Amino acid sequence: MASIKKSYFIYAIIGLIALIVLGKYFFVQKKFVTGETAPDFEIVLESNETISLATLKGKYFLLDFWGSWCVPCRADNLELVKIYNQFHGQKFDKAIDFEIISISIEKDPLKWKKAIQEDQMKWNYHYSDLNMLDSEIAKTYRVQQVPTKYLINEKGIIVGVDQTVEQIAAFLEKRVLKN
Repeated sequence: MASIKKSYFIYAIIGLIALIVLGKYFFVQKKFVTGETAPDFEIVLESNETISLATLKGKYFLLDFWGSWCVPCRADNLELVKIYNQFHGQKFDKAIDFEIISISIEKDPLKWKKAIQEDQMKWNYHYSDLNMLDSEIAKTYRVQQVPTKYLINEKGIIVGVDQTVEQIAAFLEKRVLKN
C-alpha cells in the first residue's frame, strides 16, 4: 500500500513540474513571430506627436519594450544608441530609414525621463503610459517581460523577435545600400 501512495506522489510531482514548465512556456510565448504582420497601433509620444504603424511604413523600425528599472534593458539601451547612430538616416535596399520606438514599461515618469537622458537615447520616439504591462500596446504585442523587441520591416512585417542587439545590427548591415 505504501508503494502505491509513493507512486501516486511521484506522478503528482511529475505532473506538477510539467504544468509549471508548460505554464511558463505559454506565459512568455510571444503572440507574434517572424513573418507575421505587425498589429497596428497608435500612440501619443512624450512630444505629443501621434504615431502609428502606418506612419512608420517604408522604414525599418524597432519596437523596444523596456523599463528604467531593468538592468538588461539599460545595458541594451547603450548598444541601441550605437545602432541608431549607425543606421538612422541610411537608405536600405527596400526601406528609407531606421527608427527606434522605445516603449517603456513604467510607473514613475521621472525615472523614465532620467533614464532616457542618462542613456542618451536621442531618437524621437519615446512612449510610456505608466500602466506597466497593462498598457494597450504592451497588451497588443503580448509583452510579458522586458526587454522585448520586435524588428519590423518597411511593409509592417515582423522580421525579428527578441533578437540580440548584434543580430539587429547584422540584419540592418546586410540591407543598407552602399554608396
